[in-house]
This record gives sequence, C-alpha cells and structure tokens, in this order.
Amino acid sequence: MVEIEKTSSVFISHIGEEAEVAKRIKELINAAFDRHVSVLVSSDYESIASGEDWNSRIVSSIRSSKVVIVLVSKESVSRPWINFEAGAGAGSLSRVIPLVIRGFDVGNLQPPLQPFHARDIHDPEGVEALLRDIGDELGKEPDGVDVTGFIEDIRRVESGLPCKGLVLRPFTKLGPERNLYIMYFELSNTGTFDIELIVIEACIPTQVLFPEPRPREPKHVIETTEKPIDGVEYTCVQWKVFDGEVGSYYERLPRWITVTMSPYAFKRPAFVIRSPLKETELAMVLRFRVHARDFKSQWHEVPLTDLLEEKT
Repeated sequence: MVEIEKTSSVFISHIGEEAEVAKRIKELINAAFDRHVSVLVSSDYESIASGEDWNSRIVSSIRSSKVVIVLVSKESVSRPWINFEAGAGAGSLSRVIPLVIRGFDVGNLQPPLQPFHARDIHDPEGVEALLRDIGDELGKEPDGVDVTGFIEDIRRVESGLPCKGLVLRPFTKLGPERNLYIMYFELSNTGTFDIELIVIEACIPTQVLFPEPRPREPKHVIETTEKPIDGVEYTCVQWKVFDGEVGSYYERLPRWITVTMSPYAFKRPAFVIRSPLKETELAMVLRFRVHARDFKSQWHEVPLTDLLEEKT
C-alpha cells in the first residue's frame, strides 16, 4: 500500500442534515488545540473554495488527513457516501474514528465501520477520549474544554435536526365469535420528511393462524410465502406499493407516508389468529419491518402474548 503524505489534521465526514453537529465538533477541536490544527468539514463552504471539484477535493482532503471522524446516526449509517469516506481514510492509513450521534448505539455498528474504535458524542469520557485520540495522531496535548457544556449544546442541536421516522405498529381485535383474533397494522410517520413507501413485511408462526382459505394474490401486490425461522415454520406476507387496478379486495398502500397525514391503518386484516393459544405459542414472536426509499430497514419482534394479553 502506498503511503500518502498527511498534510492536514482532521476531516469530519457527515451527511448534509447533520452539518450543524459537524460544525460544533470542529469548534470543539479548535478550542482543545488552540486552533493549531486544521479541521475540514465537507459542508463548510470556507473549507472548499468556490469553483473547485467538490468530490475530488473531498477525497483528496480525506487521504491527506491524519484523522477521519465519521459521524454515525440511524440517518447516516446506511448512506453509501459515509462508508466510502471511511474506506478512503482507512485506505490511506488515516486514523478512522466513528463518532455516534443522535442516540445511535455503538453496539449496532456494522462493517465497514464496526472494526474501528468508536466514540459516543453523549459520553463525557468518550468525548475526552476522542480529543486524546486526535492529540496522539498530531503529537499535541489537548487543552481542557467544557465537555459537559459541549454535550448539552449537541443535544440542543440534535433536537432540531431533520430526520426520517416510520413506526409500524401491530394491534389486534377480537373476532365476532371471540374464538379468534384479527391482527392489523398501523403505519405512522414520526419524522420531518415525507417517506416513499416500497414494501411492508410481516411473518407469524404458521401454527397459530386460523385455518381459512386465502384468496389468490397477484404477486406484484401481495405475496405470501412459508419458510422456517429459527426452526419454526412461519407464514410471511409482503404488501407492495403498486400501480393499476386489481379489484376491490386488495388494498392499495399509499406510495407516500407524509408528515401531515394521520397514522395509516390497514383496512384489511394482516393475519387471523385462532384462540385459545397454548403458553408455548403465546411466547412465539411476530416479526415485521418496513422498506422505504432512503430508510434503513430493520426487523422488529413482538411476542404474541404482548399483542393478545389484553384481549384475553
């Protein structure tokens, strides 16, 4: 590997929505090292001269920096550019430091960021360790700074940042003959951006379902499959956003879940569950997740007893 000359000090990698956090970190580093270090923030127009090739300037700055701080949040962690910048730093032998913000859990870091020693911006010891890490690479001792005040300021900044948020909530109703439960879902936009919906998935243990014939589903609208998960047979359903008319039975999911719309409740049941269930069956879990444009999808699990206990 060819070693690249390190002509600058610190580069802060971040997404556009989190520029204000990056700015505050730059100010902290300047205060800790009495402005004797150069700190490049990609969104700082003072750092990048007008007319320069933005991408080339960013990549060049990363490669020539001794330390690359990568701001990681649930909004940024899935963005390809963040991982690319971290890789560019590691490939040029810079010290890469993931810095988790906005409540992101260090334990949730995945490759390629996982191998690096991450710090938490809300942890006073983590912030002090970050400054020591920078000082070790630069051969400078950081001055004392008001870490507590910095963290309080960061929390204020974070509370006003734009974010994407979707919450999919399962709920049940007793059937008309009280020998079954009918499960529905409700989808809410909890962020500050309208979100383009793609697919909703839910999986439930097949043995708890009420035996009823299912209509034949057009696979571009609703797709049902059965598969084993952790040794248990599950029935999995995908509801897809689609165009065109397919009849009255099938519900058209809204393509956009906007910040102004009320929580969207599915009009058709997701699953019909028989009753009563055995204790071992109540301990089984429902698994579900949402796929949306530029939104990190993750599985959520809820024990069936949590969904049914208030109905019994």
